Amino acid sequence: MCDAPGIVQFMNAVAEMAQGATAPSIQPVWQRELLIARNPPRVTCTHHEFDEIVETQSFITNNPLHKMSCKSFFFGSTQVSSIRKKLPHHLLTTAGELCENPLEYALELVRTAKANVTEEYVRSFIDLVVTKGRPHTTIVQSYVVSNTVRVGLYMDYGWGKAVYGGLAKIFERPSLSATTFYIQVKNSRGEDGIMVPMCLPTLAMERFVKEVHSVLNDQSDGGPMSTFINSSM
Repeated sequence: MCDAPGIVQFMNAVAEMAQGATAPSIQPVWQRELLIARNPPRVTCTHHEFDEIVETQSFITNNPLHKMSCKSFFFGSTQVSSIRKKLPHHLLTTAGELCENPLEYALELVRTAKANVTEEYVRSFIDLVVTKGRPHTTIVQSYVVSNTVRVGLYMDYGWGKAVYGGLAKIFERPSLSATTFYIQVKNSRGEDGIMVPMCLPTLAMERFVKEVHSVLNDQSDGGPMSTFINSSM
């Protein structure tokens, strides 16, 4: 088991050795002490990712995958620039607050959450995992986003540069939460960009498509609308 940076480092090492290297350029390090809890363990931070929430209504149970609408949206540099122009410079919240506030409010929440992940937060996280017996993270009624755009799964094993490196399948395994991924791709015109697969109830997808087109077609800020393709992944 490993995380994305770990598998990339391993695959890069294999690629280097496949092309004649006798050892990987980045040597493996076995420093298990970095992941060992303190003695005694001290949970010093609030970890909402382990909040115990009762599942009252399952997204997947009420919306079987075969009844969902799945589409993949492509965002190139033009579309990303168009979105950024709408974000003036200007945090746990509710769906209502997100809907009632402008987009920069939600982005500020994400930025603040990332800034809170300090070294002490990580140590507290490890201590909590040990004291609670490796509890599952809370994903009840959550929307999970995994950004794989800059993971770097483009190795050369001596056969040339990879055409694609990333997820093999999407929209296949049921989950307790709605999940999507940001994937680095090249469209039919050769433009590099980000593909965002989405799987939503049909009516919600129709509304989402209109909202995306509205944002990217707003001539006051420029930028053509994003394209999307029906996905069979």
